[in-house]
Amino acid sequence: MCSVLTHPVVPIALAPLLPQGALSPPLLLVGAACSVIPDLDVIGFRFGIRYNHLLGHRGLTHSMIFAAALAAGLTDAEIRMLYKNQRKLEKVTAHTLTSLDDLVAEMASIRREGIACDNEEYMPGLRCIAAPVRDFSARIVAAMSLSMFKHKMTAQRRAQFKAALLQAGAALSQKLGYASDARKSAGS
Repeated sequence: MCSVLTHPVVPIALAPLLPQGALSPPLLLVGAACSVIPDLDVIGFRFGIRYNHLLGHRGLTHSMIFAAALAAGLTDAEIRMLYKNQRKLEKVTAHTLTSLDDLVAEMASIRREGIACDNEEYMPGLRCIAAPVRDFSARIVAAMSLSMFKHKMTAQRRAQFKAALLQAGAALSQKLGYASDARKSAGS
């Protein structure tokens, strides 16, 4: 679960990917502090804003696409087991997947492409893209994402963001001890 302690891990882990001297210690500290801001949504509870309300829920600050990127690490049987007691999935927008078969097919697509995409499935006008982060056991343990208004997510930008997220996800995975098939075969 994300916390004040774990949110800063991503910017700190990605810092070595930047050019030498690009980050000063104060800038790194500000970046780590800013990564905690999404957790401030809990303040709404004190004002009676329920967790499932759009303003109280992490919907504005956390992307549901993380769940898709993480779930793609599960087998079809494991996904079906998670939803065994649900006949239909909750519809949030006109684009939300509501059948288990569609969800399983989407997870297969995410596994093939290596990236998860949210095309207004959670919030109208918002598109998200996410890449998995794997640990030394090759298990998906986290995801990193980018959210953008629909009109700004052009095909060109999507391709750029996909490449950047895949590269960043691979770099962070490597730091966590993950050895991709390409690295494994090169080392043997």
